[in-house]
Amino acid sequence: MQSILLDNGETLTYRQSGQGGRVLLLIHGNLSSSQYWDVLMEQLPEDYQVFAPDLRGFGDSSYHHPIESIQDFAEDLQGFIRQLGLIQPMILGWSLGGAIALQLACNSPQLLSRLVLLASVNPQGFPLPKRDLYSRPIPGEFFQTKTELAQDPLVITPILKAFEAQDQSFFKSIWNQVVYTQNKPDAQHYRRYLRATLKQRNYLDVIYALSCFNLSFNYNGVVPGTGEIKKLKSPTLIIHGDRDYVIPKSKALQGVQMLENQPKLVILKNTGHSPLVDNLASVLNEIKAF
Repeated sequence: MQSILLDNGETLTYRQSGQGGRVLLLIHGNLSSSQYWDVLMEQLPEDYQVFAPDLRGFGDSSYHHPIESIQDFAEDLQGFIRQLGLIQPMILGWSLGGAIALQLACNSPQLLSRLVLLASVNPQGFPLPKRDLYSRPIPGEFFQTKTELAQDPLVITPILKAFEAQDQSFFKSIWNQVVYTQNKPDAQHYRRYLRATLKQRNYLDVIYALSCFNLSFNYNGVVPGTGEIKKLKSPTLIIHGDRDYVIPKSKALQGVQMLENQPKLVILKNTGHSPLVDNLASVLNEIKAF
């Protein structure tokens, strides 16, 4: 692990591999860290130079100033790219990382060469629905404030308590139920991933930021759209699993309709929310071809 001090006082730790001319920046998802990119980094050819930072409040990076929006993460990474002198990297964002990558690409279209969205949040964000007594989502009703989210007894409160207790078995159960539904990492990798998950310090802030993230032209149930998605110019590849239970395939299809730059969409069969575990070979092939 290496580290870099940003102008805003935050320190981002990061992993680096390869020495080639193809620069790739990896942005991890929620409940994770740069550790989750290990298998991809090991398999990429040597002609790639890969950078995988821990986002602010994740892994070994600092969290001096709580994030208030996805924009905060994007600005951190803009500083990261500038300070390391990365010239138009390809940016790959997974899940939450996809939302950050979209924001970054809209902020500074000239900063990157290509954009890859892996099992990504779409431009309309990820508002969390309220649920009835049977845990079924209530159509059209979403948590509106961070205070409301913190009091959600079905999803948020149990996770916050698990972080407080550093309950690794709880998070393993969550990953098995909703992410590793098709395949699971081997035992050694899985232990590393769970230890990395427990380092997160900003879960509630992230969930609220995702609720308020909306680059589209439409209301998402929490906030109106900013219309910033029209600024996206980078060639874009969307990779999504057909059995993603966190961000369903339908959300990826909606995302394609929101992008005006004619993105390439690849739907991977028998793949859930972690294509790196379920279908690593196909992900690698699509990245290299793109």
